[in-house]
Amino acid sequence: MASSQNRAVLETALAIFLWAVSFIAIKIALRELSPFTLIAVRFGVGSLILAAAAAIRGEFRCFRKKDLLGMALVGFVGMTLQQSLQVSGQALADASVAAFLANTAPAFIVPVAALFLRESVGRVQVLGVVVATLGAGIISTGGSLDFLTSGQLASPGSLLILASAFVWAVFSVLSRRMTRDRPPILMTAGMMAFGCLFNLPAFLLTGGWQEIPGLSPQGWVMLAYICFLSTAAAYLLYNHALKQAPASRLAAIQNLEPLIASAVAPWVLHEALTGGLLVGGAAIIAGTTLAERGAPTALEEPVRGD
Repeated sequence: MASSQNRAVLETALAIFLWAVSFIAIKIALRELSPFTLIAVRFGVGSLILAAAAAIRGEFRCFRKKDLLGMALVGFVGMTLQQSLQVSGQALADASVAAFLANTAPAFIVPVAALFLRESVGRVQVLGVVVATLGAGIISTGGSLDFLTSGQLASPGSLLILASAFVWAVFSVLSRRMTRDRPPILMTAGMMAFGCLFNLPAFLLTGGWQEIPGLSPQGWVMLAYICFLSTAAAYLLYNHALKQAPASRLAAIQNLEPLIASAVAPWVLHEALTGGLLVGGAAIIAGTTLAERGAPTALEEPVRGD
């Protein structure tokens, strides 16, 4: 029992590492691809790999036609809309900034779960939301506290990523309700397939298919990493880990994601590691940790999508 839980911790840590590095890979890929092209290819390839894994596991035997509606809804919210906001924000913001701001999603889940699921919210959770919000404000305004008194707005990239974190919170609540007791790999494959499908009109209108043949070798490597490692492999690892250990034990490991991204980004992308980023990042991690303490059921089995 202990060995299986230790293996689950290692699998989660590897998945988190793959998701963390994806912030850098996406930043590089966006030099050659539009957000719509990246999302279409990522979830198109990812859904095929996960569908094959679900078939091998025999999960299609549990498929019900009414699952399609839930897959379509959460696929649109959690894949098409959320990723459109996040990837567009990543095109404008530093990778380390994007990683920390995306990590505010657990704090957003608290008010979303209270509103839609009518779950009680404790004082510790409220404090966590406030601290995480303060941290996000510090990072979004480049380390300034002026936003508290002057109404200074965050950069457009930061606002898009924060919006994506809120949408991810809504997605987490929806997916928790709609995919309960359903095969996780199959449901994720369906969500990704619908996420790709809903993104296709934008991909076609912008001529996204014309960008792919012109990718540089570096662009191909980044796209392959995003599709095969940070999407398919990371989801498979994390879902397997959840079968061996409770999500509550694995949740704390997720705070490593922005730390890894902020450590790698200065080395690969030559981004500045500022005091505001460190202070704001620490506040976000502390706030989300508090928000997850005594977490509502919407947080019991967190789903990732970086």
